[in-house]
Amino acid sequence: MTRSGNAVATPLRRLSSWLIDSISFALAGPAIFFAVAFLSFTIDDILRDLPAWGYLMGSVLLVVVIYIILIGGYLLVSILTVMNEWQIVSILSPSIVLFILSIFAYIYTSSFMVVAVLAAISSLISYFIWMLISFSNGQTVGKRLVGIQAVRQSGESVGWGLMFVREVIKSLLHLFLIGFIIDAIMLLSDKVEWQSVSDRIAGTVVVYAG
Repeated sequence: MTRSGNAVATPLRRLSSWLIDSISFALAGPAIFFAVAFLSFTIDDILRDLPAWGYLMGSVLLVVVIYIILIGGYLLVSILTVMNEWQIVSILSPSIVLFILSIFAYIYTSSFMVVAVLAAISSLISYFIWMLISFSNGQTVGKRLVGIQAVRQSGESVGWGLMFVREVIKSLLHLFLIGFIIDAIMLLSDKVEWQSVSDRIAGTVVVYAG
């Protein structure tokens, strides 16, 4: 139990959350973009043998495919994190606007680089909005799926800003094996609130979501 009386999440539950987040962001993202890049180059090679109008139509179709993949990914995350309709619209809006801009940009420049840059910007903006929504209640995708959340030691809501700081500290620490080991030792040494390094710095504790 925390000082505020909330039930503290066990290390095993927190490990499950961490694994889900790691797979989601360390593996799924790069895999999707690798698939998109491979598809882009493959289709581009095929389309070069077509007439100008066929190449243009095929390229626009490729842009559509890329954005369907991106939007599909955002929708999947939104469904998993139980977001409402307005939150989903907020996440998808940048992708839709930049999708339209990318079509016009390609028509006038004939450059896949322009499309790639717009796709990257779209992803970054949408991901930032997703963080803004998701972190506001102290949960990442992994935490929400396993039913835990970060709160202040007083039991109050952690807020987006503090949650962002906490996650950045944790991510930087886990870039190195020694950092992960130190974090695990710190967490397991606290038998009361199971605070990790990022928890102690941010003044947070992970509890079961009510």
